[in-house]
Amino acid sequence: MESRDDPPGCPARILSDMQRLVVFLIAVLVAAPSAPVPPPSEPMSPQQGTAIIKGSVKIKGDIPKRRKVRIEGDPKCAALHKGAEYLSDELVTDPAGNVQHAFVYVKKGLEEKTFEVPKKQATLEQRMCRFEPHVLGIQMGQELMIRNFDAMMHIIHAVPAPGSNKEWGFSQDKIKEERTKVFDKPEIMVPIRCDVHPWMSAFVGVVNHPYFAVSGPDGKFQIKGLPGGTYTLEVWHEKYAPVELEVEVKDKGTASADFALTTPKK
Repeated sequence: MESRDDPPGCPARILSDMQRLVVFLIAVLVAAPSAPVPPPSEPMSPQQGTAIIKGSVKIKGDIPKRRKVRIEGDPKCAALHKGAEYLSDELVTDPAGNVQHAFVYVKKGLEEKTFEVPKKQATLEQRMCRFEPHVLGIQMGQELMIRNFDAMMHIIHAVPAPGSNKEWGFSQDKIKEERTKVFDKPEIMVPIRCDVHPWMSAFVGVVNHPYFAVSGPDGKFQIKGLPGGTYTLEVWHEKYAPVELEVEVKDKGTASADFALTTPKK
């Protein structure tokens, strides 16, 4: 019978030593601490930024008059206005040409950042056979509350661009009747109309950040809470071609952006 103890240097002894070495290396690798995985970036709150961009939107050139709209075809709408003129919201200016209802937003400069979706709802209301506000901004995923204050039927119809947000529509005919909707893709702008009253329209700017504003009756706007940086801002208006401006602003600083609308849309 052969001895179980192999002499030094024999193949069986060499194989056994190699096996022990492999087992030892595996144990070392298993016991070694793994490299820490960096945590995912947290969504940024607009309160974290300290910079402000403010400015104005103005027509350069001839200032068109606000358009009159005939609403006598709907006696209920006409009765709400008691014979007063109904003026369109599509182009509203003051005598100096300062423009209301212009949507100003950060177009470039925030690509590497993500932002919390606001819990507060944006609102769009039907009052006196108008949509109020005529222009508004909203973040993707934020709820839009649509509310009726007219004692008549409106059919609210969102008409996004093909391949963008989903088209939807519904009716409201009771005072304080409400429904919420959400847009899940950026879009400048989503038209909303009433299929009963063709003069009623609104526009919603959907963006993936909170840095936007709508110009007031004096044409002025303000965007707060930005991180310091260089941004491309764009202004959208229903009747004029968009205009871009590049703006640099420092943390805790304020920068200006004054837009001139020069080219009417065809």
